[in-house]
Formats: sequence, structure tokens, C-alpha cells
Amino acid sequence: MSPLTPFLTLLLFILVSTCGRAQTPFANFRFEHNGKTIDLPALMASTQTQDVSMALTNGTLDSAFVATTQSASTLSVTTLFPAGAGSGLPVCIAVLQLVERGALRLDDPINPLLGPTPLSRGDGVTVRDLLLLKPQVGSRYKPDGFAAGAALPSLAEVARGFRFRGIRPAAKGTEYGSWVLLQLILEQHYGKPLNDI
Repeated sequence: MSPLTPFLTLLLFILVSTCGRAQTPFANFRFEHNGKTIDLPALMASTQTQDVSMALTNGTLDSAFVATTQSASTLSVTTLFPAGAGSGLPVCIAVLQLVERGALRLDDPINPLLGPTPLSRGDGVTVRDLLLLKPQVGSRYKPDGFAAGAALPSLAEVARGFRFRGIRPAAKGTEYGSWVLLQLILEQHYGKPLNDI
């Protein structure tokens, strides 16, 4: 049996349980908040949070998923959460499908593929570099999110603040900038938003 199997079994159980009984699997999670120990539903109620994006970690392995603990009716296919590491695989697959079809090459420079929002100082950066998360182009940390009801920036607007600052040292953690640029390449190629792609 693979060492990954127990972890995947646990994750599958939680996901299935979440679909049928959104609040139950998370009621036992406890957090320190303002000097008190509080369970997840109470914490969400006190912060007026309807939905939550969760991540499980098991040693060096982790997996993220989305759930609601307040009301099963609030979470829908249109609920927006900040993109996380889980979005990387489908983005990579979509980019590599374009490579397979000959629509782009791994060693193509990215600036012509980004449309009207080229990467500042990014003339030598290639699609391969982005897939390998090599360039330092954005913050190591994802944006904090946006206020409810606020207009969401487009990928081009997010990427406008990026600047190529060199190659990321191997020991340094990853950053989200390469993912944004890969997603923007997909949007430019297909001429529609990433959600529609």
C-alpha cells in the first residue's frame, strides 16, 4: 500500500462528508482566537464568514479543498476563493495541451503571449521558466483577497504590478506570480476568462 493511500482515503472521506453534512466534519477543529479557544463554526460566525477554503497537511504532503460550515446553500459553483496551489495542475495541463497542439512552444518568450500586459524586464523569460516556477516576478505571498462586493481585478491588472527580478533560488519557497502569468497566457490564447476556459 502506498504511504499516500491513507491520506487520500482521509481526504476523500472528509470531502464526501462535507458534501452531505457541511458543518459536521469541521465542528471539531479548534483555533486560538483573541486569546480564546474557539471551534470553526463559532469562529466563522464571529467573523461573519460564510464559506471557507480548507487545507489538510500530512507531513510534507498537503491538499486543499473548499467547504462551507454556515449554510450548505451559500457555497455554489460561482463562489470565488483566492486561487491556491490546487489550481496549478489544471493550468499546467492546459498550457501543455497548447504545446502538444503546436500552438506554443516551451521555449517561447512569454511577453508576446501576454498581450498588452508584458512582464516588465521579462524579455528572456520563457513558458518553460514559468512552468518550472523559476522567475521571481511577484510576491511570495498570495493577495489577502478582496472585500465583499468589491470589483475583482482582472489577471492583467494583477500582472501589471509584476517585474522580473531574477531567477528564484532553489531553496526559496515558490511564489504566485508565475501562476498568474500562465493563466494570463491561457486567457490571451483563448480570448476568454480563465473561468470559462
